[in-house]
Amino acid sequence: MKTIFLISLLLLFFLVSCISDKEKTISVEEKSEIKQAPQEPLEKKEIVPEEKIDTPPTYVKVENTTLQIIAPPTPEKKEVIVKGNIFTYEPSLKVWRTYLSREGMKQNLTFRYTPEQVKNIVVTGTLNSTFDKRKIFITFDPLNTHDLAFVALAAQELSSHLAGSFQRIPLSACTQEAESCTDLVTCDDKDKAVIFLNNQPGPLITLDHNCLVLTGQGEDIMKAAERIIFDWYGYYK
Repeated sequence: MKTIFLISLLLLFFLVSCISDKEKTISVEEKSEIKQAPQEPLEKKEIVPEEKIDTPPTYVKVENTTLQIIAPPTPEKKEVIVKGNIFTYEPSLKVWRTYLSREGMKQNLTFRYTPEQVKNIVVTGTLNSTFDKRKIFITFDPLNTHDLAFVALAAQELSSHLAGSFQRIPLSACTQEAESCTDLVTCDDKDKAVIFLNNQPGPLITLDHNCLVLTGQGEDIMKAAERIIFDWYGYYK
Protein backbone atom coordinates (compact mmCIF):
# COMPACT_ATOMS: atom_id res chain seq x y z
CA MET A 1 0.00 0.00 0.00
CA LYS A 2 2.94 2.31 0.66
CA THR A 3 4.03 1.91 -2.97
CA ILE A 4 0.51 2.84 -4.15
CA PHE A 5 0.57 5.94 -1.98
CA LEU A 6 3.93 6.94 -3.45
CA ILE A 7 2.58 6.51 -6.98
CA SER A 8 -0.34 8.80 -6.12
CA LEU A 9 2.06 11.41 -4.71
CA LEU A 10 4.13 11.24 -7.89
CA LEU A 11 1.06 11.82 -10.05
CA LEU A 12 -0.19 14.72 -7.90
CA PHE A 13 3.25 16.40 -8.02
CA PHE A 14 3.15 16.24 -11.80
CA LEU A 15 -0.32 17.74 -11.98
CA VAL A 16 0.60 20.75 -9.84
CA SER A 17 3.81 21.44 -11.75
CA CYS A 18 2.55 21.05 -15.29
CA ILE A 19 -1.03 22.39 -15.65
CA SER A 20 -1.58 25.52 -17.78
CA ASP A 21 -4.63 27.38 -19.07
CA LYS A 22 -4.64 26.83 -22.87
CA GLU A 23 -6.42 23.98 -24.63
CA LYS A 24 -5.61 21.94 -27.73
CA THR A 25 -7.67 19.44 -29.73
CA ILE A 26 -7.01 15.69 -29.58
CA SER A 27 -7.93 14.00 -32.82
CA VAL A 28 -10.48 11.20 -32.62
CA GLU A 29 -8.96 9.46 -35.64
CA GLU A 30 -7.02 6.21 -35.32
CA LYS A 31 -3.66 6.73 -33.60
CA SER A 32 -5.04 9.68 -31.59
CA GLU A 33 -2.85 12.37 -33.11
CA ILE A 34 -2.82 15.89 -31.70
CA LYS A 35 -2.86 18.70 -34.23
CA GLN A 36 0.32 20.74 -34.54
CA ALA A 37 2.08 22.94 -37.08
CA PRO A 38 3.26 21.08 -40.23
CA GLN A 39 6.89 20.01 -40.24
CA GLU A 40 9.46 19.80 -43.01
CA PRO A 41 9.51 16.35 -44.68
CA LEU A 42 12.60 14.27 -43.99
CA GLU A 43 14.41 12.61 -46.87
CA LYS A 44 15.45 9.61 -44.82
CA LYS A 45 15.23 8.33 -41.28
CA GLU A 46 17.87 6.57 -39.28
CA ILE A 47 16.95 3.46 -37.32
CA VAL A 48 18.75 3.17 -34.02
CA PRO A 49 20.25 -0.26 -33.34
CA GLU A 50 20.74 -1.21 -29.73
CA GLU A 51 23.71 -2.92 -28.17
CA LYS A 52 22.86 -6.13 -26.36
CA ILE A 53 24.64 -5.18 -23.16
CA ASP A 54 23.68 -4.93 -19.54
CA THR A 55 22.83 -1.42 -18.44
CA PRO A 56 23.16 -0.31 -14.82
CA PRO A 57 19.90 0.69 -13.12
CA THR A 58 18.64 4.22 -12.68
CA TYR A 59 16.70 5.30 -9.64
CA VAL A 60 13.57 7.36 -9.00
CA LYS A 61 13.42 9.06 -5.61
CA VAL A 62 9.91 9.51 -4.21
CA GLU A 63 9.74 11.03 -0.76
CA ASN A 64 12.05 8.82 1.36
CA THR A 65 11.84 5.75 -0.86
CA THR A 66 14.09 5.00 -3.83
CA LEU A 67 12.53 2.95 -6.63
CA GLN A 68 14.93 1.12 -8.94
CA ILE A 69 14.17 1.24 -12.66
CA ILE A 70 16.37 -0.41 -15.28
CA ALA A 71 17.19 1.93 -18.17
CA PRO A 72 16.90 0.73 -21.78
CA PRO A 73 20.13 -0.60 -23.39
CA THR A 74 22.62 2.05 -24.49
CA PRO A 75 22.28 2.61 -28.28
CA GLU A 76 25.22 2.52 -30.68
CA LYS A 77 24.22 5.76 -32.37
CA LYS A 78 23.94 8.76 -30.08
CA GLU A 79 22.09 11.00 -32.54
CA VAL A 80 19.21 10.33 -34.95
CA ILE A 81 16.86 12.52 -36.98
CA VAL A 82 13.11 11.89 -37.11
CA LYS A 83 10.86 14.17 -39.18
CA GLY A 84 13.41 16.97 -39.03
CA ASN A 85 13.90 16.72 -35.26
CA ILE A 86 17.29 15.73 -33.85
CA PHE A 87 17.23 13.23 -30.98
CA THR A 88 20.45 13.19 -28.94
CA TYR A 89 21.22 10.44 -26.44
CA GLU A 90 22.55 11.57 -23.07
CA PRO A 91 24.41 8.65 -21.42
CA SER A 92 24.55 10.27 -17.98
CA LEU A 93 20.73 10.51 -17.78
CA LYS A 94 20.02 7.55 -20.08
CA VAL A 95 17.46 9.57 -22.04
CA TRP A 96 16.96 10.91 -25.54
CA ARG A 97 16.60 14.69 -25.73
CA THR A 98 15.00 16.67 -28.54
CA TYR A 99 13.84 20.24 -29.10
CA LEU A 100 10.46 20.66 -30.75
CA SER A 101 9.26 23.98 -32.15
CA ARG A 102 5.55 24.55 -31.57
CA GLU A 103 3.64 27.85 -31.79
CA GLY A 104 6.84 29.88 -31.87
CA MET A 105 8.21 28.19 -28.75
CA LYS A 106 11.03 25.66 -28.51
CA GLN A 107 10.20 22.77 -26.17
CA ASN A 108 12.89 20.72 -24.44
CA LEU A 109 11.63 17.11 -24.37
CA THR A 110 13.19 13.89 -23.05
CA PHE A 111 12.23 10.29 -23.75
CA ARG A 112 13.51 6.80 -22.97
CA TYR A 113 13.11 5.83 -26.63
CA THR A 114 13.04 7.41 -30.08
CA PRO A 115 9.96 7.28 -32.34
CA GLU A 116 11.69 4.67 -34.52
CA GLN A 117 12.28 2.32 -31.60
CA VAL A 118 8.60 2.04 -30.64
CA LYS A 119 6.83 2.63 -33.96
CA ASN A 120 5.98 -1.06 -34.48
CA ILE A 121 3.76 -1.26 -31.40
CA VAL A 122 0.29 -2.07 -32.70
CA VAL A 123 -2.40 0.62 -32.32
CA THR A 124 -6.01 -0.42 -32.94
CA GLY A 125 -9.40 1.27 -32.70
CA THR A 126 -10.52 4.90 -32.51
CA LEU A 127 -11.32 7.46 -29.83
CA ASN A 128 -14.50 9.50 -29.69
CA SER A 129 -15.14 13.15 -28.84
CA THR A 130 -14.84 12.45 -25.11
CA PHE A 131 -11.12 13.08 -25.57
CA ASP A 132 -11.90 16.67 -26.53
CA LYS A 133 -12.55 17.27 -22.83
CA ARG A 134 -9.89 19.02 -20.83
CA LYS A 135 -9.80 16.54 -17.94
CA ILE A 136 -8.22 13.17 -18.68
CA PHE A 137 -8.19 10.43 -16.03
CA ILE A 138 -5.10 8.22 -15.81
CA THR A 139 -6.11 5.05 -14.01
CA PHE A 140 -4.53 1.73 -13.00
CA ASP A 141 -5.25 -1.37 -10.92
CA PRO A 142 -3.67 -0.80 -7.48
CA LEU A 143 -4.00 -4.48 -6.59
CA ASN A 144 -1.70 -5.52 -9.44
CA THR A 145 1.70 -4.86 -7.87
CA HIS A 146 3.88 -6.19 -10.71
CA ASP A 147 6.54 -3.57 -11.60
CA LEU A 148 4.51 -0.70 -10.17
CA ALA A 149 7.51 1.62 -10.52
CA PHE A 150 7.13 1.44 -14.31
CA VAL A 151 3.39 2.12 -14.05
CA ALA A 152 4.19 5.21 -11.99
CA LEU A 153 6.81 6.34 -14.49
CA ALA A 154 4.40 5.88 -17.41
CA ALA A 155 1.71 7.87 -15.59
CA GLN A 156 4.23 10.60 -14.84
CA GLU A 157 5.35 10.89 -18.45
CA LEU A 158 1.81 10.92 -19.83
CA SER A 159 0.80 13.59 -17.31
CA SER A 160 3.82 15.72 -18.18
CA HIS A 161 3.10 15.82 -21.91
CA LEU A 162 -0.68 16.14 -21.60
CA ALA A 163 -0.38 19.12 -19.26
CA GLY A 164 2.78 20.75 -20.56
CA SER A 165 2.26 20.45 -24.32
CA PHE A 166 -1.45 19.88 -24.87
CA GLN A 167 -2.98 21.82 -21.97
CA ARG A 168 -5.02 18.95 -20.59
CA ILE A 169 -5.65 18.33 -16.89
CA PRO A 170 -4.49 14.79 -16.05
CA LEU A 171 -6.13 13.31 -12.95
CA SER A 172 -4.99 10.16 -11.14
CA ALA A 173 -7.47 7.39 -10.34
CA CYS A 174 -7.73 3.65 -9.70
CA THR A 175 -9.86 0.90 -11.20
CA GLN A 176 -10.32 -0.74 -7.78
CA GLU A 177 -10.58 0.73 -4.32
CA ALA A 178 -7.47 0.67 -2.16
CA GLU A 179 -6.46 2.26 1.12
CA SER A 180 -4.78 5.30 -0.46
CA CYS A 181 -6.79 5.38 -3.70
CA THR A 182 -10.54 5.94 -3.42
CA ASP A 183 -11.19 7.85 -6.67
CA LEU A 184 -12.43 5.02 -8.91
CA VAL A 185 -12.49 5.47 -12.69
CA THR A 186 -12.68 2.75 -15.34
CA CYS A 187 -13.25 2.53 -19.08
CA ASP A 188 -16.94 1.96 -18.30
CA ASP A 189 -17.26 5.62 -17.28
CA LYS A 190 -18.38 6.64 -20.76
CA ASP A 191 -18.68 10.33 -19.87
CA LYS A 192 -14.97 10.55 -19.02
CA ALA A 193 -11.78 10.52 -21.09
CA VAL A 194 -9.77 7.66 -19.59
CA ILE A 195 -6.22 6.39 -20.05
CA PHE A 196 -5.97 2.92 -18.50
CA LEU A 197 -2.47 1.64 -17.69
CA ASN A 198 -3.16 -2.07 -18.13
CA ASN A 199 -0.34 -3.81 -16.25
CA GLN A 200 -0.44 -6.99 -18.35
CA PRO A 201 1.90 -8.51 -20.99
CA GLY A 202 2.26 -6.32 -24.07
CA PRO A 203 3.08 -3.86 -25.49
CA LEU A 204 -0.21 -2.97 -27.16
CA ILE A 205 -2.34 0.16 -27.57
CA THR A 206 -6.13 -0.01 -27.86
CA LEU A 207 -8.30 3.03 -28.61
CA ASP A 208 -11.78 2.18 -27.34
CA HIS A 209 -14.05 5.21 -27.79
CA ASN A 210 -13.64 7.06 -24.46
CA CYS A 211 -10.77 4.87 -23.25
CA LEU A 212 -7.14 4.68 -24.32
CA VAL A 213 -5.69 1.39 -23.04
CA LEU A 214 -1.90 1.08 -22.78
CA THR A 215 -0.98 -2.55 -22.16
CA GLY A 216 2.45 -3.70 -21.00
CA GLN A 217 4.52 -4.79 -18.04
CA GLY A 218 7.84 -3.32 -16.95
CA GLU A 219 9.57 -1.48 -19.77
CA ASP A 220 6.79 -2.43 -22.21
CA ILE A 221 4.29 -0.09 -20.56
CA MET A 222 6.82 2.74 -20.98
CA LYS A 223 7.19 1.83 -24.65
CA ALA A 224 3.41 1.94 -25.11
CA ALA A 225 3.19 5.30 -23.32
CA GLU A 226 5.92 6.88 -25.44
CA ARG A 227 4.47 5.35 -28.63
CA ILE A 228 1.16 7.16 -28.08
CA ILE A 229 2.92 10.38 -27.01
CA PHE A 230 4.95 10.39 -30.24
CA ASP A 231 1.66 9.84 -32.09
CA TRP A 232 0.21 12.95 -30.42
CA TYR A 233 3.20 15.01 -31.55
CA GLY A 234 2.64 13.80 -35.12
CA TYR A 235 5.81 11.79 -35.61
CA TYR A 236 4.01 9.01 -37.48
CA LYS A 237 2.14 11.12 -40.03
